[in-house]
Amino acid sequence: MVKNILFIIFGISILLYADTWITKAPMNFARHGIGSGVINNKLYAIGGSIVGLPLDYNEFYDPVSNSWQIARSMIVPSSGLPAGAVLDGKIYMLGGWYDRVILSLNMEFDALSQIWKVRASMPTPRYDLACAVVNGKIYAIGGRGYEGDCSVVEEYDPVTNTWRYKADMPTPRSGAGCAVFNNKIYVIGGVQGSQYLNVNEVYDPLTNTWATLRPMPTARAFPACVELGGLIYVISGSGNIRANEAYDPIRDTWYIKKPIPTPRAGSAFGVINGKIYVAGGSNNISGYLTVNEEYTPEVGIEENKNIDIFILMTKRSIIMKFLDNKKIPKAISLYKINGQLVEKWGNFNSNNIILYPTKRERFSSGIYFIIIETEKEVIKKKIICYH
Repeated sequence: MVKNILFIIFGISILLYADTWITKAPMNFARHGIGSGVINNKLYAIGGSIVGLPLDYNEFYDPVSNSWQIARSMIVPSSGLPAGAVLDGKIYMLGGWYDRVILSLNMEFDALSQIWKVRASMPTPRYDLACAVVNGKIYAIGGRGYEGDCSVVEEYDPVTNTWRYKADMPTPRSGAGCAVFNNKIYVIGGVQGSQYLNVNEVYDPLTNTWATLRPMPTARAFPACVELGGLIYVISGSGNIRANEAYDPIRDTWYIKKPIPTPRAGSAFGVINGKIYVAGGSNNISGYLTVNEEYTPEVGIEENKNIDIFILMTKRSIIMKFLDNKKIPKAISLYKINGQLVEKWGNFNSNNIILYPTKRERFSSGIYFIIIETEKEVIKKKIICYH
């Protein structure tokens, strides 16, 4: 239950939630600066470094068996690698550093075949960059190059194996958190020189433009950062920070969540079946870590008010109609109450909509929430599946 406590700090609305953290099986190798991504419901932790030595380690965590397994090592040992560059069962390790050299390498790992390939290098060598995937393209954002923290944004197309420059990020930085919501890329926090930042900026690949949003309550760099259930979670970071803060892109609002038990920076992280996993990294207390912690958020269902829309959900379908005939959705996503994505639909040409389950025969009964993306707004509504 959401506690009935409301704080107003520096103009930021903050609600308190009672969430759950559990310690799971530790990684095989302690390190930080890890590249990571989720493929087939498994969290991959790739590369990283310990006491200044870049590593070629590659291991993955399976929540079902609560165990780590060794995968094929990287081609080039490197650290300062990004998270989230996952597309079509492949994870891309971009940039990084090795033996005092800042890399522009683009290494593609196929999780099914366990084969590494070298693809077209990034135009700009850098490490500690942010990465995101939108509509089949990978975006490499910011990071630290030979001239310091940068604002460079480059778009990679794996199909053509080519790169293109895009609009620079307004605030040069490295070690930022990064997540995607509604096909827009949110880049949060980071470090500029020696100053930790709370900057929150969003990039729209469709228009190639940036906008500045409400800043994060706690300035920090090298956090775990993921989207889950329509919220962007920014967890821990450098300086032994345990803060866990969630950003609502629909309302431009931040929420305080339960702090992570073990503070760390430069960890591997990802979302699997409605849970967030944060593994490895380092802090100033215990040094390099193998600790792996699982976070189950209590999702706050805050609905858009005064929205003229009819929704009825049964086990067989969801019937939806906008009373405003001019509103036609671009995409509709259905989530469980814990934030786990159930289905996503797109390509609508009418506001009279019937949605059917595509991954199973029927929807399960219970409480869900649905996110409806239109041209001008994003609508969030709670719905109940009846028998």
